[in-house]
Amino acid sequence: MNSTKGVLTDFSDAITRRVCRIIRFLHPSVTGLVFNSISTSGIEALTKYATLILLPVGTMVFIALIVNPLIVFIAIYRNSPDSIPARD
Repeated sequence: MNSTKGVLTDFSDAITRRVCRIIRFLHPSVTGLVFNSISTSGIEALTKYATLILLPVGTMVFIALIVNPLIVFIAIYRNSPDSIPARD
């Protein structure tokens, strides 16, 4: 059992290191692409990026502030002590 846990831990650590290296190499290239796009297209490129970012951020805000509280309200209301029938 411990050997399996050790293998999984080593495997996850290796994947984490690999992803960190990839992110470290991608950061300058993505920044270069953004600067190149802005220099060739102007401010219009920034508005396109802003609309692309606004959609997922808006969706996350909607889920966090509307949907999750609604789910919690429904779960609490359904499991409230008043809704549980009393045993005689």
